[in-house]
Amino acid sequence: MRVAMSVRQTRPGPRPEQGRTARLRPTKRRLHEDVDSDTASSTGDVREAVTNNGALDHYHGIAKISHRHEFAINCAFMAPQSHNQNILYLETSAGMTTQALLANGFVEYNLHPCNFDGEELAALAKKYPGVVVHEGDILEQYKRQRTWLGVWFDLETSLLKRELPTQPWDRSRVPAFSRAVVCAMSLTHRGVRGTTEQFAVELQALMQSEIGFVTSPQMARAYSGRSNKQNMVFALAHYKPHVWDPKDYLYQRVHVPLDYYGEFEGIENYMQCDGHLVATVSRVACDGKALHLTYQSKLGYFFESEDSEPPVAPGVLEPWIV
Repeated sequence: MRVAMSVRQTRPGPRPEQGRTARLRPTKRRLHEDVDSDTASSTGDVREAVTNNGALDHYHGIAKISHRHEFAINCAFMAPQSHNQNILYLETSAGMTTQALLANGFVEYNLHPCNFDGEELAALAKKYPGVVVHEGDILEQYKRQRTWLGVWFDLETSLLKRELPTQPWDRSRVPAFSRAVVCAMSLTHRGVRGTTEQFAVELQALMQSEIGFVTSPQMARAYSGRSNKQNMVFALAHYKPHVWDPKDYLYQRVHVPLDYYGEFEGIENYMQCDGHLVATVSRVACDGKALHLTYQSKLGYFFESEDSEPPVAPGVLEPWIV
């Protein structure tokens, strides 16, 4: 039986569904005049860009402002249909998308801003200490949680294999849109054959081909970015929320954040991975609302008995599934 000794809190009002806050490490990126993304992506076809002045919004064009509010309004509209309220998006220290989401009723611990630049995220966290920041590639961060209420891939890439004659979609980089109830996508048309309008049609078709597609309140369209050239496309779609049957959770491997329990006696005997305890769902309550966990020892075997802590709800556990 574990005995709780103290609980370490990284910020006020932690929620278990937040997942692990990424460590910040400073990196340097330069602005590029022909891109319109709110931050950089290592998957980009063009040079990466972030702001270097937290007091300024370098992406203040009317199209970008419209997209921010469109994304926030759609997330708020679909929120009642999703038990997971987490929203992942690219952001700078200016925090303009964060402001739009907060204005539409979300709270800081729902928000998961992402950026390659640790300095940008550190400045953002000073303004909004409750947000859960993620440093790195948003396409990789997206995969670390099974479901999201919303995601906005505001990228500097076309996600195409541009070097091939037909320029097909690079399926290894195209995300699974339906893991989010609301999915928005901004892509660059630079280096893409055909018109920007044709590329928007192709993006719309790609998002509609995903299983679970419900609708696009507005169709994908071309828009003018920071360079004042119509070289960007934006799309947004709704997908059916993924609902699991209780039996689906049984024997799912999960990584439980260490600070969910805090320090406890005997923690050195438990298997740990990147600041998480390794466990599996060993029992599901008849009503499906309580999931019991069994933890792995550092020697590799799972303990025979369940731990004494109360079971967790499916909505709490889902972000932990690996």
